[in-house]
Amino acid sequence: MPVSAQKGSPYLGYETPSFSIDTNGVISIQGDLSVETFVGTFSLDANVSASLKSEDNTLILLIRHQENGSVVDTEYKIQTGQDDVKVVTNGRTIVDVTQHKVFIDASNGSIQSIEVKDANSESTSTSPSQVPTPTPTPVPTNTLTPVLPQIVQLNSSYSGDTVNSGYRYPMNMYIDSESTQGKLRARIYYSGLSVSSYACIGNIRSNNRLTLTCQNMNARISLLLSGVLYQDGHMQGIDSANGSWYLT
Repeated sequence: MPVSAQKGSPYLGYETPSFSIDTNGVISIQGDLSVETFVGTFSLDANVSASLKSEDNTLILLIRHQENGSVVDTEYKIQTGQDDVKVVTNGRTIVDVTQHKVFIDASNGSIQSIEVKDANSESTSTSPSQVPTPTPTPVPTNTLTPVLPQIVQLNSSYSGDTVNSGYRYPMNMYIDSESTQGKLRARIYYSGLSVSSYACIGNIRSNNRLTLTCQNMNARISLLLSGVLYQDGHMQGIDSANGSWYLT
């Protein structure tokens, strides 16, 4: 079972993304996904850490972890809105941030959670004048709590094929993260004469309808996918290249 991620720091003006890593090395994200950008997952041979470029008010987070039996590096960019931040692992260990970049080695399974915080968050104190005055506890009333529609939890991966212009190609989809509101980050790989890889964002709704906007990782090619998740667990739909796909 994955370890629950901590909520992001309120000191940065929004709920920053927090990352959890389960026992299989799979990374999931909670918090404000609009300030986080998934850059990609790379093999160690790519030596991504040597080419990281820092930017003002942006934290580059590189997580080394297990994926499908191999050790890989996954890179994220987080819009912090300020220069001074700190990164905390497992809720207690502070990791140094150097030139807006931080490297976390979670490949041995010892790190389960990563959180970005304001650099001065722990030094914040409350003066006597700021202590809130106790207020009477209101008497609860018998009100009905609305039942929110449930968002299905997708599997971490799906495989199948896509058909386009009469040709059938193998297709694999990996779900990198899914929020409680159904927001998704995913990767799609098409195999044929060559391999095409796409990084995708999108959502799945309470009616099990899925939409993804995908960008080719190696070329300026965009692809839109829409489909439905069925009760038996398979997905199928169409894409903007006039293709149809079927995954289980």
